[in-house]
Amino acid sequence: MAADTAPPRAKSSKRSALRRNPELDFARGAALLVVVLLAAAPDRTLLPPWLVPSAWHGMTLGDVLPATFATVAGVAIAYQARAHASRSWPWWVGRLARRLAVLVVAGVGLAWLLGTPSVPVDLTTLRWTDDLVRIGVATVIAVPLARLPRWGEIALVTGLLVAHSALLLSTGMELTPDRHGLIGLDQQLLGAGHALGPVDPNGITALAPTLVAVLIGVWVGEWLHDRSRSVATGSVLLLLAAWAAVVSWSWSQVVPSNATLWTGPVVAGGVAVTLALLSLGHLATRWGPSDRLVASGAVLGQLGLPVWVTTMLLGRWVVTSSPWRWLVLDGLGPLITRAGATIAVGLLLGLLLQHLAGRLVDRGVKVRA
Repeated sequence: MAADTAPPRAKSSKRSALRRNPELDFARGAALLVVVLLAAAPDRTLLPPWLVPSAWHGMTLGDVLPATFATVAGVAIAYQARAHASRSWPWWVGRLARRLAVLVVAGVGLAWLLGTPSVPVDLTTLRWTDDLVRIGVATVIAVPLARLPRWGEIALVTGLLVAHSALLLSTGMELTPDRHGLIGLDQQLLGAGHALGPVDPNGITALAPTLVAVLIGVWVGEWLHDRSRSVATGSVLLLLAAWAAVVSWSWSQVVPSNATLWTGPVVAGGVAVTLALLSLGHLATRWGPSDRLVASGAVLGQLGLPVWVTTMLLGRWVVTSSPWRWLVLDGLGPLITRAGATIAVGLLLGLLLQHLAGRLVDRGVKVRA
């Protein structure tokens, strides 16, 4: 059994390794690997259907990824809060301001680069919404809310879920692409050029369910912080993941699973995936090969922000190019089938990013919000 699952590269700095939770980094790294697979596919129809985000209603791994990242962010907040419990409010204000600034600049910059970048920047059409922006705003709001009594947090989470569900079903509109309560709302609130339409999955209306996922992640992180990294902890996490999956499935019998609208089943599904990955991180450290797999994933997860940005840019500028499409579809495709080539190239890209992240960790580079 591995006595310590901290990534081998991180062990070069014992103090740094002790500050991090490798299972949490592994969960983030595994989720990032799914993003890499999706971004590296020149044709998503070649990927397994359970991996690709649905066009509208659906419950695939791609659908629950946004809620998964939000929950993982909540777990990280809990660990940071415990590590800096003695810090003063001015320090926390500065820390949160820095985090918000980094994620907003990175998110808005990505939205500009992934769209139709112009020089000088057209501020009237600059999109303000992005995955990073949504996560940044939600986590900054969650930090002071996490200091509420637990009953207050539970009441807040329940209220946010009820309010968001009521908004979705307001005026009796159905959850269909052309008839629901959120059509055009984000564009009205932010301006037509600053949000996607007809519904922006990263807009203001997505903040409430994102905040719910973050706060649930904080609860998980607080519980994990006081537990030993053991088989017992991994087993409890697995049971909780199964329970969250049952809740998600049961909820989907009443309200459709829709990642664009952030319906309740998708949020519960993201929580279930997070718990399952954390459980895998704890249980897989019992054997050498799987322990090394956890360590490798944790290295990728330590540099989540630069890996995310790099993946998005590669997906926009490289994967859509003719040489990449030829390599996957016509070069490797006839040898191992196009579907096999799509997955293989995605995994190779993930391995390359993991290697580069390891080199940065070796040099003590810390790039995070």
